[in-house]
Amino acid sequence: MSSTATHYEILNLPTTPGRPFSPSGALKAAFHAALLAHHPDKAAPSTTTPTPPRSIDEITLAFHTLRDPRARAAYDKSLLLALPKLQFQAGGAAAGEVVDLDEMEWDARAREWSCACRCGMARGYVLLERDLEAEVERGEVGVPCAGCSLVLRVGFQVGS
Repeated sequence: MSSTATHYEILNLPTTPGRPFSPSGALKAAFHAALLAHHPDKAAPSTTTPTPPRSIDEITLAFHTLRDPRARAAYDKSLLLALPKLQFQAGGAAAGEVVDLDEMEWDARAREWSCACRCGMARGYVLLERDLEAEVERGEVGVPCAGCSLVLRVGFQVGS
C-alpha cells in the first residue's frame, strides 16, 4: 500500500481538484475498475509495468472521499496545501504557485482580488474576503482558476 498516492491516483482519475467528474459515472467506473484490478482473486496477471498494489480499504476510502462533495473539498484543500511553493511570474500564475495577497489586483467596487493565470484568462484567479476569513488562522488560501485546472496559493496576514 502506498502512503504517498493520492485518491485520484489510486482510482486512476485525472487530478482535477474541485471540478466535477465527467462523464458523471466516471468515479463509480474508476472505483469498480480499481477493485477488479487489485482484488487478489480477480486481478489478471500483468505483462506491463505493474501498478503498486492497493488494498480494498485504500480503494474504498478513495472512492468515499471523492464522491462526497464536502469530504472531497477538504481533501482537495489538503492536496493544494501540500503542493510545492513556486515563485511568482508576471506572465501569469503557475500550478501550486504561491503569491502574496498584495501582488493581486484589488477591485474596491467588487470587493475582490484577482490576477491573471498562465492559461491566458485575465481574471483567472478571483479571491473574495469570505475566502480569506475562512482561512485566517492558516494565513494561506487556495484559489482555483476559472479557466483551467490550475490552483494559486495566496498567502496573507491579518493586520490589527
